[in-house]
Amino acid sequence: MRLRAQQALKSQLSFAEFVLFAETWCDEMPSSVDPKIAAQYRDAWFELEIVNALALEAWDSDGRPRDWDDQWCDLHKDEAEEVLVEFLVLLGTFNF
Repeated sequence: MRLRAQQALKSQLSFAEFVLFAETWCDEMPSSVDPKIAAQYRDAWFELEIVNALALEAWDSDGRPRDWDDQWCDLHKDEAEEVLVEFLVLLGTFNF
């Protein structure tokens, strides 16, 4: 997960792929994981998803340009980094 997170801020597409990966892990979380921890993970993932959805909406509104790196960096990357760091800090507290 951490290796993928390191690549997540390269572009909107990289971030979207990471959020999808995190969602997949959320959906496939073992039943042995404490329900409180699972809920914390889902909440943290949802924060990632909100930033992702806003960035995807902006990209879509711009006509889905092939080169959208400047807009990603200017408008969404900082917020994505903030929630990604919070997500990783939370993961560091889990003992799965």
